[in-house]
Amino acid sequence: MRKQRVIIESIRYIAGHQSSVKIKGKTAELKAFRNVLNRSKKLYEALQNKNARLETIEKLVESKNKAASEFKRVTGQSWPL
Repeated sequence: MRKQRVIIESIRYIAGHQSSVKIKGKTAELKAFRNVLNRSKKLYEALQNKNARLETIEKLVESKNKAASEFKRVTGQSWPL
């Protein structure tokens, strides 16, 4: 799947407009992708919640950033979202 299409589908997944993103690749890369994608979704959902606490948001940002770093280490590409 082309990179642009993966990004579009990832955005749709994070925003809750589709239930999954299907891609093929090496096991380690898929694991890193799944991890950063799901952490991005959790952060997005928390940001949409009017009752979310700043502490929670900060922890989710930190978690997503760690996952993005791992994604870059494994794939050599920066997480675009």
